[in-house]
Amino acid sequence: MKEFEYLLSSLEKHMPLTAYEKKLIVSKLIYKHISKREILLKPGNVANYTIFVNNGCLRQYFINVEGVEHTTVFGVRGYWLTDINSFLNKCEAKFYIETVEDSEVILLSNDNQAELFELIPKLNIYFRMIYERVVSAKDERILSMLCSRADERFLQFLQCYPNLDSRIPQYLIASYLGVTPEFFSRMKSKMAQDLPKNKK
Repeated sequence: MKEFEYLLSSLEKHMPLTAYEKKLIVSKLIYKHISKREILLKPGNVANYTIFVNNGCLRQYFINVEGVEHTTVFGVRGYWLTDINSFLNKCEAKFYIETVEDSEVILLSNDNQAELFELIPKLNIYFRMIYERVVSAKDERILSMLCSRADERFLQFLQCYPNLDSRIPQYLIASYLGVTPEFFSRMKSKMAQDLPKNKK
């Protein structure tokens, strides 16, 4: 039960849970410790699980026709991550999901989630909120990629994922921003040079 305490406490921020409900929820979950760079989902497969990040970092990405990786989202402690369309509609996934660091994750299958919705109806409200946040975040991400400069997107990344830039490879941040690693390196250097000017 100890490995599920953080998830349960996260749920309890949104709803009260009885001891029986906690036990029932835990009975439907799978806890895993996964090494970094392990692929949890590939395009063409069905996303049978939604993934709660108990510790570590995951990312969701796709590979374009030129073979370039584009990271769409990072999943850090407390995040739920899945190919949402594949998970909800049981269709083929369009994205990869990969561990960026050694990570602890908790898996909830589509079938077990549906069963929990029947047994604990208030979980419907919680997960609807999660999915609404996912849709909202995707809309914001699209606007950011279309309307913001790369340096502005980097500042948004730092705000959205505090301290993550020091934990993960810089080329992954570049793939999230939609730029090459070389461009990102030059941009960071320029931003560092401009910083004293901005403080004046």
